[in-house]
Amino acid sequence: MRRYLPLPIAWLVFALLIAIPAWLLSYLRFDNAPEAYLPADAPSVIFEKELRRQFPGYELEVVLFEGLDLFEEAFLSKLDKAVALLERHEQVERVIAPTRMDHITGTADGFSVEPLLGAKQRARLNPEQRRARALADRFAPGMVVSRDGSALALIVRPKSLPDSLSRIRLHEDIGAALQTAGLSERVSARAGQLPLDVVQFQSMLKDNATFVPATITVGLSLVWLLFRRLLAVLLCFLMIIASLHAAVAMLVVLDKPFTLVSSILPPFMAALTVASMVHLFSAQAHAAAAGKTGRTRVEAALGEVTRPSFFAILTTVSGLLSLALSTIQPIRYFGLAGAFGMLLLFCLMIYILPALLERYDRRPWPLHQRGGGGMQRLVDALSHLSLRHAGWLALAFLAATLAGLPLLGKLRAETDLYKFFSEDSLINRATHAVENRLSGVMPLDLVFEAEGRDSLLEPKRLELLRDIRDEVTKLPGVDRSLSMIDILEDMHWAFNGEDPAFRVLPTAKPLIAQYLLLYDGKDLYELANREFSRTRISLALRAHDTASLRALMTDLESRLNSRDLAGMRWRFASEARIFTEQERLLVDGQINGIWGSVATIFAFMLLLARSFGAALICMIVNVTPVVFVFMLMGALAIPLDMATALIACIAVGIAIDDTVHTFANAQGHLAAGAGITLAIARTYREAGRAVTITTIILCSQFFLLIASGFIPTREFGFLTGFGLGLAFLFDLLLMPSLLVLRHRLLAPMPAMKKPAEAG
Repeated sequence: MRRYLPLPIAWLVFALLIAIPAWLLSYLRFDNAPEAYLPADAPSVIFEKELRRQFPGYELEVVLFEGLDLFEEAFLSKLDKAVALLERHEQVERVIAPTRMDHITGTADGFSVEPLLGAKQRARLNPEQRRARALADRFAPGMVVSRDGSALALIVRPKSLPDSLSRIRLHEDIGAALQTAGLSERVSARAGQLPLDVVQFQSMLKDNATFVPATITVGLSLVWLLFRRLLAVLLCFLMIIASLHAAVAMLVVLDKPFTLVSSILPPFMAALTVASMVHLFSAQAHAAAAGKTGRTRVEAALGEVTRPSFFAILTTVSGLLSLALSTIQPIRYFGLAGAFGMLLLFCLMIYILPALLERYDRRPWPLHQRGGGGMQRLVDALSHLSLRHAGWLALAFLAATLAGLPLLGKLRAETDLYKFFSEDSLINRATHAVENRLSGVMPLDLVFEAEGRDSLLEPKRLELLRDIRDEVTKLPGVDRSLSMIDILEDMHWAFNGEDPAFRVLPTAKPLIAQYLLLYDGKDLYELANREFSRTRISLALRAHDTASLRALMTDLESRLNSRDLAGMRWRFASEARIFTEQERLLVDGQINGIWGSVATIFAFMLLLARSFGAALICMIVNVTPVVFVFMLMGALAIPLDMATALIACIAVGIAIDDTVHTFANAQGHLAAGAGITLAIARTYREAGRAVTITTIILCSQFFLLIASGFIPTREFGFLTGFGLGLAFLFDLLLMPSLLVLRHRLLAPMPAMKKPAEAG
């Protein structure tokens, strides 16, 4: 009896499932900013949003210029023009450059705040005097001028940008402003958080534009080589488009952005769709070879694939849903979107596609054996080996696992966005140039608070902040610090005739109040709020990886907590804090995800096999390859980051599909009365070639990603392909060995329940 939909309804549903997601994709947001990776209620996110209402954000673009004429009027006037153009940009909050930044200078009746190298100042100075003035400034060296005066910089600080597309547009507009000002040929580097996000996003788009079509092309080519039916290729293409678009469109429904993690979703869905379709087309070909046609052929094929496909989908969806246990938002929603795409794929394959096959499949399916004999000989040889030497093979796998366990100790969780690119990439070369000429580009803020207006102007607290500034500035990895203490010291120095002896912190509160009354610059109120109840010491760090950042922050925390802060509270803020928070959540999510995936899949296997031992064998066969993947990561020093964090749960969910097919087949032969050796031999004679084909399809599509220049994509493809290939060997070698040993030591395994009996 036909259970799938009639042809007109099937075509309508298919059309809707392609059209609606395509329409939803027009509303897809792209945002790879660090905040997009954390939950909205994370303490670091809440605190950052609160700080941004008082202080500027940390997202910057630093444009570096080098040359011998940087202090000539011709260059500085062009720089001034570029600054003026950028200051008029609606998304720019402030532009910091030598021609516009605040400079405190002494006057006859106190001090004044004027541009460091404004037009009026330049008019009375020659180039060497301008250089000397810039290098003598308290703040310019290391920020907008190199300490030897051979490089200048322009810093663009945007307003809060909603997504990566806005960042790209601003980055391009900065380039256009430099072009208009006649400076584009003088730019030696563009670095900072803004260019980094732009380069990441462009790499994501490039990978999707390259590898999604490549993955689909390879998959469809393999379908053609296997079945030589244009109908199979066309239907497989439609299924890929429907499942892929639906999975990505789910991000729009969930109101979540497309990120670095999400960029793995399209090639992932394309690979799994092709592998699933191969099972259906193989069943269709077997039915055709038996002389069946039309509805009879389709129903025979469905009878063969529905039950194992149901189990396979459940386990894959379980692996994906385990990612929802992660608090890293893109990982969580990758799991949810991927699970939805897989469920939709199953529904399409069982309830929609058969109607199309019934109507349009009128020709025979030639079962080409090209390469098939070789594959079958390989399967036979491996299964024969596992049957003859079951005990020795099990011991060999155990010994290999134990020998590799020390490598797990080398596995580390670490995020370094600059290591997502090769060392000679443009963004890394630009960052090194800026850090070598100026200072580090990783910001970390120490935020101090006290109760009441002007509470931080108390002399004792100011002295504490000064001592903390002096101490942290000397720490390894800290290139530069900036605080309100620096500005107060400069005001005191300028008020006293620029006498170097007075470049110290004023301790009299009335005098400080007088200085604040005279001050009319901008910089002070970017470091302290106007009530002086909150202030920050802003550090520029050279480190980019979370391991170094975490070590520095641990040291700072120990130092600050050992002090009596006179009633002040303190917290970390800015990008370094967000990255270390990401790492902690990443590790927690990975642990929760693995346990969730293993527990859920084990529950399914226990329910279906009705035997703890049999279910345990299936889990050993599928979890051990993931352990080997982690060993490989430890051996190759591949860190656990946003891309590699997906591998364990995904690999377990996918790899167990073949285990379900082979295990169910073996159980069927045992239930029919075959001995364990004959049951396994028949299982791998019947299912071995299909398992081999699906493994080749999946591995070839994931290994395609190794060609990417974007390292997260490359590592995900390599490790996932390696894990699936290893799982294939475990299915062919370890599982038969464990089944034989269990059968000899205990008792024959009970027959597996059918889905209806299992509930």
